[in-house]
Amino acid sequence: MAKSTGIGQLELLEIGERASILYELYARGGVFKKAIDEEVQKRLSLLTAEEVADDLILSFDEVDDDMAYANSGRGPWGYRDYGEAVSELLSDQFRPLLRKITDAAKKKRPDLALITTEGIVLGLYRFEQECRYDYIDAIPDDCSYMAEEAVDTWKKLYPDDVNAKMELKAFIEANCPEWVKEFKW
Repeated sequence: MAKSTGIGQLELLEIGERASILYELYARGGVFKKAIDEEVQKRLSLLTAEEVADDLILSFDEVDDDMAYANSGRGPWGYRDYGEAVSELLSDQFRPLLRKITDAAKKKRPDLALITTEGIVLGLYRFEQECRYDYIDAIPDDCSYMAEEAVDTWKKLYPDDVNAKMELKAFIEANCPEWVKEFKW
């Protein structure tokens, strides 16, 4: 009898092959689908605003001063201001995160939509406060405008959820004190 190495067969495959097996098991339905759905539900319920904020900051950190300078100046369509270039680059990073709010709503997960909104606002606030890039001075209001957009997106999806709105407001007051006046409740 061969001695076990302690490595499962699944670990011998590339990540894409593992994902393929997971999707195939899910497509079979029945107990496989149920078990996978339960695991996904557990993982999603563990999502925190802190994690969303960290994801946003990591995403925004991809835009450094060199990239900002490279995207400003003369181009094929005329001159692009440095601040305008930075705004556009950060907006490109922001859009996929903003879509996560509507994605959660489409999946009938108001809890995830709220956590995502809180995390986006927190991440933007921290990024603005702690930004190590020189370009932050060229875009003094961009982060707060993006935060307003995230909150407005959430409010459009859940206009009648008074309790969640109060929770979101309290979260912003506790974690983003300099922005409290930015939002219209």
